Amino acid sequence: MKWDISVSECIKPDYTQLRLAPPKTDRPTILVNMVMSADGKTVIGQTERGLGSPTDQRLMREIRANADVILNGANTLRASGTSSSIDHKELKKLRDAQGKNSPPISAVLSRSGNLPLHRAFFQSSEFKAIVYLADTVRMDRKNRLQATGRKIHI
Repeated sequence: MKWDISVSECIKPDYTQLRLAPPKTDRPTILVNMVMSADGKTVIGQTERGLGSPTDQRLMREIRANADVILNGANTLRASGTSSSIDHKELKKLRDAQGKNSPPISAVLSRSGNLPLHRAFFQSSEFKAIVYLADTVRMDRKNRLQATGRKIHI
């Protein structure tokens, strides 16, 4: 049997049409999505940017466009920075059509509170950001993070 199907005839994944359950009034919608290599690595050469194909990266942006909060780990913030900016016109239009604020809130989890304050996560005024800290974080680190003006939750 010979298969003669062009790429344009294949079904391509598309997360722009996600239909999520109605949001709860007392909390945001949070979607979990991550990328890792076949051998379980989440970074290559100290960054996640080499992981995934262009299709994977597009799908991740589409998923992010549906969320209220983009949550990253502290190592991602340290290695390559993080923000919740949505840089595609079509995805911004999608958020507008859904009545969502643009961009989503950016959030980071940290056990140590040792975070790079020079990154856009702390410096940009283009998005809201929240830092979730373990209750064991040293007071001097908590104070430094609070001084950035970002919301801190312990």
